[in-house]
Amino acid sequence: MKILVVDDEKPLADFLKKGLAEEGHQVEIANDGIDGYTKASRETYDLVILDWMMPGMEGIEVCQKLRAEQEALLIILLTVHTQDEYVIRGFNAGANDYIRKPFSIQELIVRINALSRLKNSSKPFKLSAGALELDLITKKVLREDKSIYLSNKEFALLEILVRNKTRVVSKAEILKAVWDIDFDPQSNIVEVFINALRKKIDESFPIKIIQTVRGIGYQIEEA
Repeated sequence: MKILVVDDEKPLADFLKKGLAEEGHQVEIANDGIDGYTKASRETYDLVILDWMMPGMEGIEVCQKLRAEQEALLIILLTVHTQDEYVIRGFNAGANDYIRKPFSIQELIVRINALSRLKNSSKPFKLSAGALELDLITKKVLREDKSIYLSNKEFALLEILVRNKTRVVSKAEILKAVWDIDFDPQSNIVEVFINALRKKIDESFPIKIIQTVRGIGYQIEEA
C-alpha cells in the first residue's frame, strides 16, 4: 500500500515509516496537518495515518476534508484521547479506524491488514467516467460501446486519471505512478502519452474528456 503518515512527532513518524516499510509498504511522511492535507490532496494514497493533535490543522479536520473529497481513501486516526466521545467524533469525521496512543507497531500492522482486506473484498473491477468504461482485469476500454485498444502504459495513464476524476492529477504524480520515476522537467513523456490517449479516447467523439489544466496537470471531465 502507499501510505502517508501525518504526525508532528518526528521520531514517531520515522519509527512508523521504518516499521511499515519493513512490511513492504511505500511510506511518506508529513510533519503537520497542513502539509499532510496538501500531500493527500495532490497525490494518490491507499491509506493516511493521522495524528489527532497537530499544529496548523488538527488531524480531525484533515480527516473531514479528505473524506469529503476521497470516498475510498482509508484513514486511521491516532490519538492520546481515550474518552468514547473522541472515538465517536473520529468515526463521524470519516475515519475507518481509531487507535489510542501508546500502541505497538504490530497492532497498527494488524489493523492496516484488516482494513486492506475489507477494502479489497469489495474492490470494483471496473472504473467509469461518463460513457467511458475501463475493465481492470481484461484491460478493455469502452466509450459509448466503442472498443478502444490501449497499450499497457496508456491504460495505466488513463486509469490514474479516471480514478482521480474529481481532481487534477499532476505531471509528477503521473510520472511516479505510471513510470515509477521522479519528476523530470526535461521529460515530455507524459505529454506524448496524453496526446496518444487523446487520439484514441477523444478524437472520434464530439465531447473531449481529457482536459489540460495549464501549469498543474490533467483531469478527466465527465460529460
